[in-house]
Amino acid sequence: MKICVDAGHNYSGGDTGAVGVGGLKEQDITFAIADKLREALIANGHQVVMTRNNLTDNLGTDASSSLRERVRIANNNRCDFFISIHCNSGVAIANGTEVLISARGGVAESYANAVQDAIVNRMGTMNRGVRVDTEYLGIRLYVLHNTNCPAILIETGFISNNDDAAKLNEQPEDFALAIASAFGARTEESRFTDTDEHWAKIHIDKLEAYGIVNGYEDGTFRPDEPITRGEAAAMVSNALSVLGK
Repeated sequence: MKICVDAGHNYSGGDTGAVGVGGLKEQDITFAIADKLREALIANGHQVVMTRNNLTDNLGTDASSSLRERVRIANNNRCDFFISIHCNSGVAIANGTEVLISARGGVAESYANAVQDAIVNRMGTMNRGVRVDTEYLGIRLYVLHNTNCPAILIETGFISNNDDAAKLNEQPEDFALAIASAFGARTEESRFTDTDEHWAKIHIDKLEAYGIVNGYEDGTFRPDEPITRGEAAAMVSNALSVLGK
């Protein structure tokens, strides 16, 4: 899959992000997460296009031209998916993670749910859910409605909240690995003892990451053994659950 990873906002000038606890800058955090996400996705065989290749990169001259340039990069590179990374900001008690989409149903919502669950489970942030931008904010977020591919916008946490800000500042790689896991990337060693040298290891790990396969109680997967009808039925049922069917 070719994935466009968008580190929200610019380093300086037009379209800089929120400033949070202790002077923490949103544009620095989003790049730190995006850069680690790029590494994790590439390691798992994805192609990655970045909107900001370096921390100090700036796009456009103001918010409007910055957003247009991010969409242009994704569309011109014919990306299959668009991930925009942001930090929320508000009153000090507001906290948690949420993922925004343009509409219910389809590929974007499926990945949004997987990303939301992965971040909440790994980082321990409050689950604010997956939300449709026009229903939740009352506006159409430009990057969600103008990319030619499915798109999500991740509000990783509140930069204005002490607990969230500490996690964002100290654990950007963990946020990145959580997001990557929703796209099949392994964030830890395979739990199967007999797949390390097998040609299908990457594919098996993807299926296990999504909960479609579980292996056997002795820690093996037995990749070269035929599956039973019952095992096939369980895999199909698990796959449908992942898709929300």
